[in-house]
Amino acid sequence: MLNNQSSLTGFASISFSPGFTQANPLVSSASSGDGFASFLLGYPSSVSSDYNNLPAQGQRYYGLFFQDDWRLTRKLTLNLGLRWDYESPVTDRYDRYVRGFDPTTVTNLGSATGPQIKGGLLFADSNHRLPYKRDLNNIGPRVGYAYQVSSKLVLRGGWAITYAPTATIPPTTGFSISTSPSTSVAAAGLVPITLPGCSPPSCGMLSNPFPDGILRPRGRSLGLQTNVGQSISYVWPDRTVPYSHSFSTGFQYELPFRSLVEISYNGRRSRQLATSKSLNSVTYAQYLANGSNLTGVTVANPYAGLLPGTSLNGATMTLQQSLLPYPQFTGITESGRSIGTSRYDSLEVRFEKRLSSGLTVLFTGTFAKGTNYSSYLNSGMDAMGQFIARDAGSYPYTVNLSGSYRLPFFYKATGLTRALLGGWQLAGTAHWVAGGIIGVSGATSTGLDPAIPDRSCTRWFNTCTYNNNTGKRQNCASDTEPVAWIIQKPFTLLTQPEPQWGSVRGRIAPVIDFSLSKSFSITERLRMELRVESFNAVNTPQFASPNMSATSSLFGVTTLTQTNMPHNTQLSLRLSF
Repeated sequence: MLNNQSSLTGFASISFSPGFTQANPLVSSASSGDGFASFLLGYPSSVSSDYNNLPAQGQRYYGLFFQDDWRLTRKLTLNLGLRWDYESPVTDRYDRYVRGFDPTTVTNLGSATGPQIKGGLLFADSNHRLPYKRDLNNIGPRVGYAYQVSSKLVLRGGWAITYAPTATIPPTTGFSISTSPSTSVAAAGLVPITLPGCSPPSCGMLSNPFPDGILRPRGRSLGLQTNVGQSISYVWPDRTVPYSHSFSTGFQYELPFRSLVEISYNGRRSRQLATSKSLNSVTYAQYLANGSNLTGVTVANPYAGLLPGTSLNGATMTLQQSLLPYPQFTGITESGRSIGTSRYDSLEVRFEKRLSSGLTVLFTGTFAKGTNYSSYLNSGMDAMGQFIARDAGSYPYTVNLSGSYRLPFFYKATGLTRALLGGWQLAGTAHWVAGGIIGVSGATSTGLDPAIPDRSCTRWFNTCTYNNNTGKRQNCASDTEPVAWIIQKPFTLLTQPEPQWGSVRGRIAPVIDFSLSKSFSITERLRMELRVESFNAVNTPQFASPNMSATSSLFGVTTLTQTNMPHNTQLSLRLSF
């Protein structure tokens, strides 16, 4: 498989607003000012032109496999297979992308006598075309079995290693740039830029929106000093393709009345998942020692005047910026490091009643738990690979029930009575799923389970919070209610992962639909089907999740705004010929 990617962009973007033509430029007014009037005068509110990299990227994917069934005995069948996958690194025809980060090389900023800086981006070239290494050992065996214990009982199971394609695209830092000249000559944006000795509309910037020309990207020409004063990112050069061990075992048993039950266990253990981490952070010791001084204290900026157009060009910088391992960059993000893992376990139940006496029933239920190990507690200050356990987004249960029943009324009638009143079929589906785990922002847990027995839309869980900044309790139902959350003072490090309470989840309303239908034979070749369908038949409203900001007075409150479709009934008629 060959995967080529490219993109195109327009020349420029010019926007107009009422600002330059309204009575008071600083006060919005519905009765004065018009964006079209500003256009006629040639006074744009913003002008920009993006000189974007036009990638000519390519990637190849190959897969070789064999698989076959072997019937060893009359009751035992094995399914054996082996697969090899190869996902090539993404390459660009002109090598316009980042291939890594050099953490040690020292260069002089600005000139040979300028301040020394350490580290910077590495770029692809004709001798180093790959942004990350090839991963050639993706071999995936698979084994399955089916064993007939008796005429009504069958055991099934299997195990396999599978690989997940990623199409990881490296950054193209340095190969794109945006030109955004000022449209006014006053700090408050009051006076539009005009050309001298002219009158509207030739005075405005439309006649020459880019008087100093359009900036062109520097590409790889700056080398390690590309994007200094800004943030950078790169893909881990040793990135590998994630894989999973998937396995299952279970049984299927035939019951009376043309029905069967199936129960199975399914598991998955994923490895080499891509993770992301900041590599430009202060250490724990620096964070604890300096606290609020990190951002509240400024120091002399060694790069002053050398980084125009960036936040690091002024005479001073924050203490935190000066303490970073690479202070010439505001941020460094490494992505694609293949060290994350996850775990998934589920019990699946299925009951099926096949058609007999006009009735069919299908019930499926999945009861699962999933956990990811790829998140850091305190971002860049945590050791590499020091992950915390986080919910993987698996619903603890998902239940589906569907069925249909041919109504027996007037089944034995004849003539017009049977044609109109007999042969109707009733069908329905119902879907229940648990809500997702809710995360609180602005506070940490005390370790107390916040579930309450009398929860409601006005208070979905225990919201009692102690504010360390004020020394007071807030959002408590009573003076004696135990505190479930603590608002920490600024610059307080987390020392343990925030608990994820399975007892506090968003509310998801069950979905129940019904239909009533009948088919009519008009002629030998012409049939008509009449169907009445009712969606959300019991008209159960679905509301948004409660407010999860511990600093809000509405903490734990659910806004009663319906987010799902209300009860809806539709009638349809279909002709088949």
